[in-house]
Amino acid sequence: MAQDANGRDAACALTWLASWGEQKAMLGKLSSEQAYYVRKWTLGGLALNYARIRQQATPAQRAVIEAWFKALADATIAHADAKQGGRNNHYYWEGLAVTAVGGVTGEARYLDWGRKVLNHALGQMAADGDWDGDWEAARRRLQAEDAALFASWFAALRCGGRAGDRLTLLAP
Repeated sequence: MAQDANGRDAACALTWLASWGEQKAMLGKLSSEQAYYVRKWTLGGLALNYARIRQQATPAQRAVIEAWFKALADATIAHADAKQGGRNNHYYWEGLAVTAVGGVTGEARYLDWGRKVLNHALGQMAADGDWDGDWEAARRRLQAEDAALFASWFAALRCGGRAGDRLTLLAP
């Protein structure tokens, strides 16, 4: 997130995040698979951007935002675990979202779950880096899965995967 010289952009973003957290946004009943997809994509984006402005949050804002992120990560994990047959790019994006939450909260369980997703994804690859299995299906999913894998890999490496680690993204 961009920030003006007075920090007003970060303050605005933190106000919105805290408001959404107080209202438990995206934690209600979801009516379609698409809603679950949008929730995980949104969580990943919010958590990664929050990493850039977290230090400017008040302790009260941090408590609300991070509790909300954890609740969203728990819901994401529950959905992923219920859909065990579908281990594809959606699973990898779930891994990124949960890893990002682990990175900004320092919660080892989220970092561990994200690492599990990344290890599963890497286990789907042949030693030379190609996808194992159905080549036609692999060709169709290549772009989405490559993007998700790269993002998950980056987040896992950036966090270090240790309890207490925080994800810190620097402004460009």
